[in-house]
Amino acid sequence: MGGNSSGPNHGDTDNKLNPWIQPVDRILRARRCSTVMAPPIVELKRRLFGSEDIPKDCLNLNQAVPAYPPPNVVLVTAKEAAESPSGAQYTQDAGLPELREAIARYHSERHAAQLTADEVLVTAGANLGFSMLALALTAPQLPVHVLTPYYFNHGMAIELCGGRVSEWRLPAHTSLREALDAGRFRARKGDMVVVVNPSNPSGRCFPKEDIESVLAHTKQWGAFLIVDETYLEFFPLTMHPVSVMSLPGWHENAAVVSTFSKSLAITGYRVGYVCASAKLLEQILKIQDAFIICAPRVGQQAALAGLCWEGLAEWLDMRRGEMESRVRVFQEAITASGCVFEVESAGAFFAYLRHPFDVDAWEVAAKLARDAGVLVLPGSCCGSTEWRYIRVAVGNADEETLALAADRMREFCLSV
Repeated sequence: MGGNSSGPNHGDTDNKLNPWIQPVDRILRARRCSTVMAPPIVELKRRLFGSEDIPKDCLNLNQAVPAYPPPNVVLVTAKEAAESPSGAQYTQDAGLPELREAIARYHSERHAAQLTADEVLVTAGANLGFSMLALALTAPQLPVHVLTPYYFNHGMAIELCGGRVSEWRLPAHTSLREALDAGRFRARKGDMVVVVNPSNPSGRCFPKEDIESVLAHTKQWGAFLIVDETYLEFFPLTMHPVSVMSLPGWHENAAVVSTFSKSLAITGYRVGYVCASAKLLEQILKIQDAFIICAPRVGQQAALAGLCWEGLAEWLDMRRGEMESRVRVFQEAITASGCVFEVESAGAFFAYLRHPFDVDAWEVAAKLARDAGVLVLPGSCCGSTEWRYIRVAVGNADEETLALAADRMREFCLSV
């Protein structure tokens, strides 16, 4: 084409005059997302298999997806909502009022939470809830202290919001309270601290004294605490689950993010929530309205049916015992096999294993998938110190599959 066209072009001259007229790849490089890692679960599958499809003979212990179905009342309600014209409509931005009431009642009765409906914001999953909190509370390059190993999506969200991940590496046999009292971890006024309890990826469950300590220390520092309680229902049976919302004064400097994805097994319905002071939620609501307006109505109605189901408590206790049994079976199978992988911690949906090889966990995970047919997550996604670890998601496999996975991992160790 000739050079006399009056329309825009992408030549060097125009780029100098108008820097916004640039090739797409340059625009992407200029954005902060270019420095954030790719979604690791997706990235690993694409590197290994060229797509997100997993070979049938590969055991998928990569992503935390419940192997059990939702309660029948949840499925029936979702079907009815999807078939109703009203099910296709928006709800209130903050969520169905009756669902917010049910969430507050559920936590108050089951976990002794000090919580009211106006302190609940329904979101499209816990990840969105965390991201909105990070966006509201993080300033450019402000350190966000994350208990390490940390949930990789939290790290991604912090960086996308302009914050800087500050790792608090907690050894497996050191209590959080001891580390805080010893001054191992410190934060400044205005900083943010993130704890996942039970932990994703390590499965570690923090007792009441640890949560009391981190709440007290952050309050003393003038820092803000976010506790991700996605796996709260999956403490071992020998421990009493503890929510930070059961502690006096938690509203002053803390927020909770959670979801029904695991407790009700509705990962695809995308229903989570943020619990915080009503004053903070007023600000978070602005972000939700700009992002998605509201969480999907069908999922909200299904979650409401689950929370109001009279058999919920018994059903949750059964799932809790089931998950503990799976963790135990896998841990015992790994130990008995003589496999060189060492279980550093385990609980909830996860087992966190140390590998003995002098290579990054990405390479170990790739070889496990290709040579042994076991797909796991590299610990490198969960902190700069985690290159010697892999995460095994035990929640999405039955006990027979977990025993088979341990056997395959043993054979893999003998072959390298």
